[in-house]
Amino acid sequence: MRNILYLHSSSDLYGSDRSLLRTIRALDKKQYTPFVCLPYNGPLVDELRKEGIETFIFDLGIIRRKLFTPIGLFQFAYGFITALIKVLSIIRTRKIDFLHSNTAAVLVGGVAAKLTGKKHLWHVREIIVNPVIVRKVISFFLHHFGTTVIGVSNSVIDNLAIDQPLIRNHSIVIHNGLEIEKYLNGNRKKIRTEFSVGDDEVLVGMIGRVSHWKGQDLFLNVATEVCKRTSNVTFIAVGSPFQGQDYEMTKFRASVDQRALGKKFIIEEFRSDVKDLLAGFDIFILPSTLPDPFPTTVLEAMATGKPIIANAHGGVVQMVEDGLSGFLVPPNNINAMAARVIQCVENEPLRKNLGNAAYERVQNRYSVSTYLVNISRLYSSNV
Repeated sequence: MRNILYLHSSSDLYGSDRSLLRTIRALDKKQYTPFVCLPYNGPLVDELRKEGIETFIFDLGIIRRKLFTPIGLFQFAYGFITALIKVLSIIRTRKIDFLHSNTAAVLVGGVAAKLTGKKHLWHVREIIVNPVIVRKVISFFLHHFGTTVIGVSNSVIDNLAIDQPLIRNHSIVIHNGLEIEKYLNGNRKKIRTEFSVGDDEVLVGMIGRVSHWKGQDLFLNVATEVCKRTSNVTFIAVGSPFQGQDYEMTKFRASVDQRALGKKFIIEEFRSDVKDLLAGFDIFILPSTLPDPFPTTVLEAMATGKPIIANAHGGVVQMVEDGLSGFLVPPNNINAMAARVIQCVENEPLRKNLGNAAYERVQNRYSVSTYLVNISRLYSSNV
C-alpha cells in the first residue's frame, strides 16, 4: 500500500475539480490510499467524503492575483508557512509516500516534498501569460520542486519552458479523460423549460468560472452581435466566481444589464447537472481570452455531441479540429466568433455534423480509460 497526498486549489466541481475526483475514484484502493487537502468547504469535499476519503480543509497559501499587493504578499507568506506546517504534519502522521499537487497555484506541496525527501508529481492545469514575474516564479518552483511535471496539454509545457527550458527533461503530457457514458442521455428539456427557451430556439452556452480571463465579457459581446442579425437564438452563461471574488459576478451582471438583451441572455450560477445543461445546448462556446490549458468543459460538450466554437489558443487547438468538430477563431475576435455562431445557428445539418464529429473525437482520443492508464503508469514509476 502507498499513501498519496493530493493538494488542490478549490473545493468546487469545475473541470479541474472533477478531474481530481475522477482520478481518486479510479485509484486501485488495494495499492493506494488517497488523502486530500482542500482550501475550503464545498461540493468537492462532500463527494470525496462520500467515497470515504480523508479530507483536510485549511488555507493552502494559494497564489491568486489579488495577492500581488504588499498586504497580499504578507497574507500569502503567512498562509504558506501555516500550510507548510500542516502539510508536514500530515506527511508524518499519515505516512505519506508521495504527493500529487493538482494545480500550479499550490506551491506548498513541492516545498513539503523537498523537505521530507518525497517524490512530488505536479499536475499543471494553467497557462500563465501575465504577470510575467508570476510565470517566472511558478516555472522556477515547478522545475525545482516537482519530481515530474504533468502538463494537460503541449501548450502548458511550452509555456513553462519559456523560462525553464530544462523542465522538458522531467515533464510529461497527459490529456484529461472523460467518462463519456456519464454524459449521454441528458435531459434536453430541463434547462430549456426552466428558462422558457422554446424548441425552435438555438441555445448557445458557455460554462466556466466568472473571472477576468474566462471570457464572459467576450461571450456577451458575441451575443450582442448575433442578436442584431438573427432572432431565434438565446445565450446562457453558467458559472460562479472564485470564493472571495463576488465582484467579478457583480461586474458581469452589470454589463449584461447595460445591453438590454432581456431573455436573450441568461446568467446562471454554478450547478452540478452538467449533463442536462449540455443536453439543452445546441452550440458550446469557449470564449477564454487567455489560453485555456485543456478545458474539461470542452470534452464534456464534445461527449454530448455539441459543436465547439473557441478562440484558437491553448489546449483547445489540440482538442478541436477546425471545420470538422467545431470552429477555431482568431483569439478575441468578436466578429469572427459571431460569424461562426450565426453560421451554426442558421444551419442545423452543419451543427449536427460538427457535433457528431466532436463526439467521435472525444471517444477515440480522450476517454477516461486512456487517462487512467497513463496516470497509473506514472504512479507505478514513482513508488
